[in-house]
Amino acid sequence: MTFVGVSKNFRITGIFGYVFHINKSLNRIVFGHIDYKMGVSSGVSLALSSIFSVLLFSAMQMYRPFFAATQINTIIGGFLGSWLFILALTAVSNMESVVLGSGFQAKLFPEIVFCLIGATFACGMIHRVCASTCFMFSLLALYYVNRLSQKAQNATTAQPDAHTSKKKRK
Repeated sequence: MTFVGVSKNFRITGIFGYVFHINKSLNRIVFGHIDYKMGVSSGVSLALSSIFSVLLFSAMQMYRPFFAATQINTIIGGFLGSWLFILALTAVSNMESVVLGSGFQAKLFPEIVFCLIGATFACGMIHRVCASTCFMFSLLALYYVNRLSQKAQNATTAQPDAHTSKKKRK
């Protein structure tokens, strides 16, 4: 994925060479000739991620015998637990954005640690290996979410000039 552009318009080349043109001022993604509206507001995202995290948690608890039956199902349960972590982190971050303002960011402690412990505990109720795979998948997902966020934020902000040396006066 490459980001090219200035502060409001940039282009993303996807995994199979598809090109997305993003116009930040219009809050839209243009894929080929189709125009998609980007995301939803923080309040709607808070509601959706909360509902999906509760549904995922309840589904994991209802199908606990399935996830504990075989080794591959246990790993799949850990993977679903990492999605629970991402959904919970999204809900917490959007709640802070709604309550404390749009400039607030999730920090390592307490937001990320709280969501990671909660998702790992939820998977630990299924199987011990499910909890450890959830922890590893969650750290991997957190790395990629952070990397994607850094690329998106750096692509939309103006970069300072790297040349700062001054000539000596005699």
